[in-house]
Amino acid sequence: MTSLMNTLSQGSERVEGTVVYIEDRAVGLIRPSLVEGIDSDNFHYFGGPSGISIVHDPDKKECIIESLIEAGGIIFGDQSEIEQVQSLFINDTTSRTASYFCCIARNCSALINAFRNINSSKVLILGCGGIGSMTALQLAGAGIGSLTMIDDDVVEKSNLNRQYVWTNSDIGRNKVDILVKAINDRFLSTCEGINEKVSTTFFEELDQSYDAIVISADEPLGLAEDLLSRVGEAELPLIVSCGYFQDRAIVKLWDEKSVKKCRAEGKYVNGRRYENFIGPSFGPMNMEIAAIAASAVLHGIAFSSESRLTEENKSKEYSWKPCYYA
Repeated sequence: MTSLMNTLSQGSERVEGTVVYIEDRAVGLIRPSLVEGIDSDNFHYFGGPSGISIVHDPDKKECIIESLIEAGGIIFGDQSEIEQVQSLFINDTTSRTASYFCCIARNCSALINAFRNINSSKVLILGCGGIGSMTALQLAGAGIGSLTMIDDDVVEKSNLNRQYVWTNSDIGRNKVDILVKAINDRFLSTCEGINEKVSTTFFEELDQSYDAIVISADEPLGLAEDLLSRVGEAELPLIVSCGYFQDRAIVKLWDEKSVKKCRAEGKYVNGRRYENFIGPSFGPMNMEIAAIAASAVLHGIAFSSESRLTEENKSKEYSWKPCYYA
């Protein structure tokens, strides 16, 4: 199949490499996730973030460009922005995340701001077990600038089949120490581990500079509600609580309204575990929860000014059972 881009290779309206020119002026880039093809009816099409767009006359430049725009295949920006975005695409560390964010960002400026927000952000993770440790790795891999992780637990034999950072040689060692090393060995994030149990007065002493807080600690029961019911009047960052109950995964995004309600009601679960309790911690479910929690944090931080992305997701609770085939 001959690429439609061949038709756009010359003239004042053209594509050079990935740069789009209109009237000889650089106006944007071809989004790197763009695909083109021919369907079963022999129509040429582009597939982009906005969907599939048929090219009604593949011999006419204007039809090709119109279809590219309709499919969301061009991310627009000025010359300086184009160069900054190109640098993200050619960098092995950022290229895949940049391609994904490029599917979401309205323009080059929004994409640049997304990476700036992530790279300069500070995230706190309370609890570094099967969920918290995987959340931390995913956030660091996406470029979160600074991570602080709090947990006083040590690695046990029962952790190894469902918490995938530790090895047999780590048994008896503090989880946060191992996690910090694992992150520092792979990523550029600034990482700090604190061997400390999360107290119920935590938010009263909170450093207000965090952009997001992930609550994944499972001790005591109802920790998230307990902590949030005690929070003061200070402006809060993005808060994501996550865990499981029986065979259900749970991720909750807290906005200012839901936190105020929790604080006003002062209600939380005051429960205890049966003396022979064994946590139903299922490895695949831990990974699902961590992925949702990390994704919520990354989208919230990256596109904090994009109301269309944040308003519809504020104060949501996701609860599901792991997928399986009977």
